[in-house]
Amino acid sequence: MKDIIILADNDILIDFMGKSNFFYDTSVGFQFIDINSHTDYKYGLENTKYEGSLICAYNGFVPCHIEAGSRVLSSIALDETALFNLEKNKLQQLRRDNNIIFEKCKTAMINSGVTIDQLNIVLRDLKLFGVEIVGNN
Repeated sequence: MKDIIILADNDILIDFMGKSNFFYDTSVGFQFIDINSHTDYKYGLENTKYEGSLICAYNGFVPCHIEAGSRVLSSIALDETALFNLEKNKLQQLRRDNNIIFEKCKTAMINSGVTIDQLNIVLRDLKLFGVEIVGNN
């Protein structure tokens, strides 16, 4: 999460639109690919450049499964029809696993300087599968 903030604050764009844009190695950690490979404020298609911690808050939950109906990251949301076809115990396990990932992402964001206020803004727009947001802090 700290790297997301550093890259964003230094005008290096990150493509968050797919889990395949992040590699993980047990000895190195996460690595970004496809940086500066999409259009954004830098190319005149957006008027606003957000601070790195808010970019992190919106996009740092990409490792989580996004629920259909989310107002942000909806292009990578889970397919409701596919979920309907999962066995009940598999669906419950997916919810539990996603909640664990959410808590890890949230903790890492807070430890990296994302504020609770920023998270509250994001979690009003972002719907995460199996994660019940209570109090947001």
